Amino acid sequence: MRARHLSALTLALAFATAPLCAQAPAPSGDVQRMLELIDPELLKGHLYYIASDTLGGRDTPSKGLDLAAQYLAAHLKRLGFVPAPGQSSYFQPLEMVGWEDDPAAVLAIECGDRKAELAFDQEWSGRLSALEGELVFAGFGLQANDGSWDDFAGVEVKDKIAVVLRDRPAGVSDTLFRREHEKGGRMITVRAKNTDRALELGAKAVLELTTLKARAQGRRGGVPYQFAFKGGTSAPSPIVEIREDGLAAIQKVLGIDLEAFKQSKTPASRALGARVALRTQAAARTTTTQNVIGVLPGKDPKLAKEYVVFSAHYDHVGQREGASGDAIFNGADDDGTGTVSLLVLAEAFARLDQRRRSIALIWHCGEEKGLVGAEYLTTKAPWIPLDDIACLFNIDMIGRNDADETANANHCYLVGARKISSALDDVIRQFNGDALGEKLRLDGEDPKQYYFRSDHYMYAQKGVPIVFFCTGEHGDYHRQSDHPDRILYGKMQSILRLVARAGYEFLNRDERPAKDLWKPEQR
Repeated sequence: MRARHLSALTLALAFATAPLCAQAPAPSGDVQRMLELIDPELLKGHLYYIASDTLGGRDTPSKGLDLAAQYLAAHLKRLGFVPAPGQSSYFQPLEMVGWEDDPAAVLAIECGDRKAELAFDQEWSGRLSALEGELVFAGFGLQANDGSWDDFAGVEVKDKIAVVLRDRPAGVSDTLFRREHEKGGRMITVRAKNTDRALELGAKAVLELTTLKARAQGRRGGVPYQFAFKGGTSAPSPIVEIREDGLAAIQKVLGIDLEAFKQSKTPASRALGARVALRTQAAARTTTTQNVIGVLPGKDPKLAKEYVVFSAHYDHVGQREGASGDAIFNGADDDGTGTVSLLVLAEAFARLDQRRRSIALIWHCGEEKGLVGAEYLTTKAPWIPLDDIACLFNIDMIGRNDADETANANHCYLVGARKISSALDDVIRQFNGDALGEKLRLDGEDPKQYYFRSDHYMYAQKGVPIVFFCTGEHGDYHRQSDHPDRILYGKMQSILRLVARAGYEFLNRDERPAKDLWKPEQR
């Protein structure tokens, strides 16, 4: 990155070390003062550090992520935030298990005198260090609710390795493959994955045939391991994805014609008389990383036990080893913008005279690994009781225009605001344009399924009223070019002032948001 990052960091620290009393109260009072403290230059100064090469792309886990956590904790301490109740640190440690990417790993498949060896990463990928067994073709791996399609009729997958195609049978309504699933103690209806049923029926692993491309430009990650917390849904699973480059070889050795199967419109599951074995030197190890949590206690004796939470993920995807040119994915927008937004909110909230409820700022790790930090906090170790969260504002990527279109200059997705509590949507729209910022074009549509793709989703599963602010994807999304010099800091300010104004309302209302729209069965 450029030399001016150092001067920008100096600017951030200059703001950070200013005494709390340096800001004179504005004539219009608490709210006015809070909003005026949300400053584009302060956002910029923080972001040029968080998205600098020094932090190496903030992979989970990594030294760069640890540096970011220390930076966040230092500012929390300076501003008077305290650790979560009963804790002595701002850090919530997560023990993670890692599985090594072995570039020399080979998936060997044998059927009679036909053999194939598939190369890791180019032709297949997976999170496992051992695999061996008999193969069974199980079509799409699906069973229709009305019995009209059954890929498991007449075939036994227990203790075998099922081969399934990631697709849907033509002419069969996808609604017939929706199924009930327990989540957070509640039954919900979900779209069946092609791998689910085989594992439920006792298959010890699944080879899923996909059209995924091989990774380009080397491998991501500052370390040769991929991690998930122990027991999490993103932990190593017995699923191997066969990539597009491996499809021809596996069809030839197994005697499967996938196009003919799809055109036949009838199940064709069968034993294959074939075996598969993984040859690898991969080794597992454990490490520890952390979520970061800071609390500003409320001042109302009756309401202080309730929290208004503001969240972001402070990780990104690390580095891509072997890439030519810039190998670091700095993640300025994703989610450097959310990370520094919480820091600036902390600056503004610390000066509030009135805050009846408590404020919690949560920076999740491992969002890019599958919402790992949020899953851990909501399922394994909720430091703040989830029932005590009045509502949660999640901020992830608010620094660009959707699809890089200038027509989206004042556009912002408002995701999930009417999933659980209508009060969130009502209050946010009430104050839109009345919070010292440009009136935003708030978009309640969700064309890219953002509701399921960021940390708020883990809280929504537990019935916590959530809202997610996001300005959408762009040409630098998950690329090395996601740099802080491309961020629209004025737009960030407008969005963040609206977040702060709506948050202030819920901090001080007599009643917390009612769950008038909460339907657990529909997620």
